[in-house]
Amino acid sequence: MILAMVKGETNPEVLAELAQRKLRGKIPELRAALDGRLNDHYRFVLRQHWELLEMLEKQIQEQEKEIEKRLPPMEWAMQLLMMAPGIKRIAATILGEIGVDRNAFLTARHLTTWAGVCPGSNERAGKSRSRRNPRGNRFIKKIMVQVAWAVAQTKNIYGRALYQRVSGHRGKGRAIRAVAP
Repeated sequence: MILAMVKGETNPEVLAELAQRKLRGKIPELRAALDGRLNDHYRFVLRQHWELLEMLEKQIQEQEKEIEKRLPPMEWAMQLLMMAPGIKRIAATILGEIGVDRNAFLTARHLTTWAGVCPGSNERAGKSRSRRNPRGNRFIKKIMVQVAWAVAQTKNIYGRALYQRVSGHRGKGRAIRAVAP
């Protein structure tokens, strides 16, 4: 529809008929929404945004090709990572952030601390204080939380049981942070 508007189409009937998938059921609403003024200035702005979108998609494809070229030495690590639930699609991103050197993180706790998904523990004289999570690496933290959501929806694994147990009394956000490490 946007490409047709950039090319000069202004008839809302024609534009609404270009709808695909779920939008096909909303054609009357689309006709009403597309009925308006689209002058040359707005067409110019739409064309600029469309070209920017195409350029970004081309760059993403080039980056994916480059990643595929550089992955073969890390194929064994990818296979290990992809065995875990929720990691299949983002294994390359995880490897890109943490690397394949096993000496960088002595234990899983070291990795979760570096990523910032472990709970902070500040205890003095038997009293617990601040339990905020440390800042950590924001990119790997987002990835670990995304994986935790996938784990929380996978049946018959410990992560789901942990999520359900914690979310009942602490809330969904804290439960996901508990599953993430």
